Amino acid sequence: MRYESEQRECGAESRRERESRGRREVEDLRRERERLRGQRNKRRETRTPQRSNDNDDDDNTISEPNLEAVAAAAIPESNLETAAAAAVISLKAWDPNTPYITRIKPHTTNQAAYDQYLIEKQSYSNCPAFYFDVSEHFLRCRNDKFYGLRILSNLYELNLNDPQLLRVIGYKLEQENELTQARFVFKQVLSLRESE
Repeated sequence: MRYESEQRECGAESRRERESRGRREVEDLRRERERLRGQRNKRRETRTPQRSNDNDDDDNTISEPNLEAVAAAAIPESNLETAAAAAVISLKAWDPNTPYITRIKPHTTNQAAYDQYLIEKQSYSNCPAFYFDVSEHFLRCRNDKFYGLRILSNLYELNLNDPQLLRVIGYKLEQENELTQARFVFKQVLSLRESE
């Protein structure tokens, strides 16, 4: 890639330069993914048969419903503003009600909680959701990025060549601003499925 040749020319890079390069590469991968999605959607659109009407009568034509008219008919005009104000979606933070999290939560120190994770890992080692849940618990509830990313990396070490799972790991790393690791994971996804 062009970034590798840049690195050879510049010699040693600072951490800021590596992070900047990592962000550019992740952005390039994103753009490429969006371009491929666009191509795939165009192919799907050309394959989807269009509805045609053999009859020239206007009575038999199919039209899309006017959603505003449907909403106005369903809600009296006096209540439209109230209904619009009440249409707010709020999301509650994810709190998995799992046995392993309930056994990890009571520990007061992060080290003790991590030790409990290691005990639980023996029972749940082949369950990817376990790693995501516990990692999220350390990252969000305990504000411990070190253990949170360490647990997430344990999931990566299972050597599951599942592109969907790897993509989720990459997004999680990107969310935590670990762009160099995210780029590495996304490159692996690209090597497994070049069409994505």
